[in-house]
Amino acid sequence: MWDWWNVMGKADPKFQWKMPIEFYGKVVDQIGAPVANAQVHFGWTTAVGPKPDPEAAMVTAEDGTFSITGIWGKRLVVNVSKEGFVRTVESVGSYEYAAFQDDLFHVPDRSHPVVFRLQKLISPEPMLKHDADARVPLGGQIYLDIATGKFGAKGDIEITVRLEADRAAAGSGYSTVLRAVPGAGFLFTDDELMFSAPEAGYRDDATLTRSAAESLTRSTIKARLYVKTAAGKFAAVELESLLWERRNEATLNALIYFNPSGSRNLQFDQHKWINR
Repeated sequence: MWDWWNVMGKADPKFQWKMPIEFYGKVVDQIGAPVANAQVHFGWTTAVGPKPDPEAAMVTAEDGTFSITGIWGKRLVVNVSKEGFVRTVESVGSYEYAAFQDDLFHVPDRSHPVVFRLQKLISPEPMLKHDADARVPLGGQIYLDIATGKFGAKGDIEITVRLEADRAAAGSGYSTVLRAVPGAGFLFTDDELMFSAPEAGYRDDATLTRSAAESLTRSTIKARLYVKTAAGKFAAVELESLLWERRNEATLNALIYFNPSGSRNLQFDQHKWINR
């Protein structure tokens, strides 16, 4: 393969962007059933034709399959989606057609299509979606109100960002401290899709720390958590904090999916987005 690579490179320095591309895929849902009429979007890099980065689109067949041939390029990106379904980490992929040493190098096989997965929504309920931002002075407290989706003087979770003792040339380590008010609680999760809030297991305090060394490459503290409010309602929250040491403050962002009914069902459907 290296001999081939060297010969091709000498013959045409742009050969990588002129490789024949063919791709075979299949879209399924969370139980493996084929998804017909799913939208498939292709984008690829090429040195062939008038457009440097062409695109194409199609829909899947009744058995969920799709394919593309007759195009040339180096790398292909495939995205799938469908209304009534939620995208997952398995609904997008990148595939290399020239650099055989690349981890993404792809050898197409019509008999073994690449599987893409979508999560079908099952009985989603009307929900509120909030995207809240705030600045908080280091060492100061601010509250996140889940129902209103606002940071302020009151809410369900008290948040404090503070500096830690460890330091590096680029700055200090820091922590984000979470404390639930009486009656409220939160539960950290690794669930990719936070569709159902657990019934129990909620806690009322936690400290998330980013060391000075970690802050050199990734300064944001991120957390995914289920929240039970003081009123007994449930939400899925993606929380981020970012230290601005020179300004003696931190910025906070919270993406909230809140079910006001009290149900633990947190499947979000944009057609049932209450405060859109």
